[in-house]
Amino acid sequence: MAGYRTRRKTKTSNFVAVNGTLKLPWAYSNSVDDYVAETGIFPEFFYNFNTPSGSVNMDIGLVFRGTSGWKVFACGPNVNTGGWYESSISVSAGQTVSIAVYTEDYKVIVRINDWHYIIPTTNGTAAAIRGGCWVTREANLVPQKSKNLTKCWLLQTNAYFVGAVWSNTTLTNTGGAYVKMSTLNTVYDETVGDNEPTDATVTDSNCITHTVSTSNSFVTDNCTIDFRNRNKNICS
Repeated sequence: MAGYRTRRKTKTSNFVAVNGTLKLPWAYSNSVDDYVAETGIFPEFFYNFNTPSGSVNMDIGLVFRGTSGWKVFACGPNVNTGGWYESSISVSAGQTVSIAVYTEDYKVIVRINDWHYIIPTTNGTAAAIRGGCWVTREANLVPQKSKNLTKCWLLQTNAYFVGAVWSNTTLTNTGGAYVKMSTLNTVYDETVGDNEPTDATVTDSNCITHTVSTSNSFVTDNCTIDFRNRNKNICS
């Protein structure tokens, strides 16, 4: 999926579950949700689970879907409802929520505060996750569907979110031990998505602001992605 991404990924692929805290952005754009023209640009905050074999590659978390509001979502080939699942949830700007993803028997479950959602997955997905995954926590600004973006199209939407904060994230490894997500066992990066051209006319580092801190060995990422801050000399 195209878009601007901030990501923190585990260095090893031996994790089976995750539980962390997300402070939702205090401001974000209310982009029109238009599947036909694919013009909706949405803030997404999620964990990605990816197995070394590639049998699992799935995003699970929260997305702000414009006028239809916040949704719990899952995305990827392991989601057996056409690669996409969503369910409405009542959360608001600046709210702090806990987000956990784990498996029980054949089920993949996401817990947002006290709400539990069973993700509809393909056969064997939960078992594959229990074999070990890389886990990535992400804060992204992306079109709802992939689009063959050209020149400055994405940046000129003026989409934004401000002040999303991931913190206090605990991973569970294949041995059942709890591991704090830290700067020592993860790698942080920022990328432009697969379908966005990578020439200098559209890749604009002005659009991402990121600060990192640590507390009690946990790593905290404070992220803003704001296309209004683009270099107007490049994309007017």
